[in-house]
Amino acid sequence: MEKEVIQYCRFFFFLHLKLIYSPEKASGVDDIFKRTPEIEKHLKYTDFSVPRKRGIGGAHNSEEFFKNDVKVIKQTSTDVPGVSVLEYQIPELDAKGLPTGNYKKTIFKKSIYDPSIISDDEYIRRGLEAANDAIKNNNGSMPREWVGKDSSGKAWRGFFKDGKIDTIFPD
Repeated sequence: MEKEVIQYCRFFFFLHLKLIYSPEKASGVDDIFKRTPEIEKHLKYTDFSVPRKRGIGGAHNSEEFFKNDVKVIKQTSTDVPGVSVLEYQIPELDAKGLPTGNYKKTIFKKSIYDPSIISDDEYIRRGLEAANDAIKNNNGSMPREWVGKDSSGKAWRGFFKDGKIDTIFPD
């Protein structure tokens, strides 16, 4: 009897796994990470809570990013249409917080997307697909920095903090 119970439990355990990870499952139904106002705001707009010593926070949307007074050193296209990686400098500020006319020597790196090519919605959707892939491939555990794949197979990288996705960008 005990052997039958164990086999019965194994059967339902593996059936449960098949249902959870089945490729036929409707995308997004059981996703752990879903769209939030915080991730939308971070990706689209400048996040002034990020210290200047880390560069421009948020503003992955290129229209919003270029509203900041930045000096682009290098812009490299990625294999995701509309997404590029920038190397840039930010203005140097005086003691009163006003621009001096010079740029800081530090060169920052950032992924940005052109919303006329890849919409805010598509960028967020694909990044969250990758986040959900990452947690499934890490046995339900999400590291601070993670990599996962979207439904097209493209790798994305992101950061996870306090139970939430902080940021996402193609790897």
